[in-house]
Amino acid sequence: MKRMREISIACIALMLLLTAVTIPHTLAVHPPTAYELTAGGGNPNSAIDVGDVYVWEGCGGELYVQYVIAEGWCLTETHLHVASSPDDIPQTEAKGKGKNLGGNPIPGKFTYKYEYDPCVTEVIYGPLDTGLFIAAHAVVCIDDMCVPECETAWAGMSSCGSNVATGIDFPGKNWATYITYPYPVNGD
Repeated sequence: MKRMREISIACIALMLLLTAVTIPHTLAVHPPTAYELTAGGGNPNSAIDVGDVYVWEGCGGELYVQYVIAEGWCLTETHLHVASSPDDIPQTEAKGKGKNLGGNPIPGKFTYKYEYDPCVTEVIYGPLDTGLFIAAHAVVCIDDMCVPECETAWAGMSSCGSNVATGIDFPGKNWATYITYPYPVNGD
């Protein structure tokens, strides 16, 4: 009898987990915040909107991040770092005077990273460590096996005419951005 109860509880927990993965936004404390995922090297005139990154807090205070890619594109890599301070996001250090002043993010050192083969159009990370500063980087490719064209992309950079939340530039000499989650995680 006890074993049957344990199996029933495990089945219910699995169903809840699958529901959370399939429709995670319904379990959000606040509506998900959308950030544009932009490729194209940082020039707003040549920026390419390749999808969105959604951030939300689950009912238990945990953080979720979802990459959703626009039609015609797909993800081959994602790199994600969540921190309590922008300084805690892995970045290059300043080396002397001149060109390398530091402050360039290092996606390969981010906490969460994955490569996809074949490429995918949607990824959810979570539950994650809490933090209000998020660096979300991706490698996206045109979804065409004959002519692969790939670009790097950052959440928070906006293309011309965008109406989603924007990010903050890293201090280095690059076009990378990080985003801030507007709600305190594990709070109101």
